[in-house]
Amino acid sequence: MTPAVFKTVGAEFTSRGGFDSCHLRQSSCSGSRMDVTVYVLRSKVNGKRYVGITSDLSERLDHHRAKYTKAGQILGEFEVIHTEEFSSYSDARKREKFLKSGPGRRWLDKQFGTVARHRRVN
Repeated sequence: MTPAVFKTVGAEFTSRGGFDSCHLRQSSCSGSRMDVTVYVLRSKVNGKRYVGITSDLSERLDHHRAKYTKAGQILGEFEVIHTEEFSSYSDARKREKFLKSGPGRRWLDKQFGTVARHRRVN
C-alpha cells in the first residue's frame, strides 16, 4: 500500500493508503493508481466550512468559484484550508465521511478554529 499524504496549513502528515479505484473520473483511470483528494473549504464571508472529495482538485475548485455547485453558492469567496490525498476512493470517502461527522467537525474546529454559529431567536 502507498502512504496517503495529508496537507494542511503549516503541516504535513502521512497515513497508509489503499487499493486502486476508478470511481470518480473514468477518464483519469488507465490501470495506474488514482489520486483522490479530500478537501476542506472555508468561506471568507461567513466562516462556514465545506468538506468535499474529487479526483481533480483544481477543476473542482473552479466549479465552486464559478458557483456551479451549491457549496460555491453558499460559501461565496472561500479559501482551501486543508487537503488530504489518497490512492483509494474508498479510503478517501471514509475520511470525507469522518470529517463531516461530529468527531470530524470537532477535529476541524481544533485544527482550524470554530465556525460562528448563528441561532434564530423567536
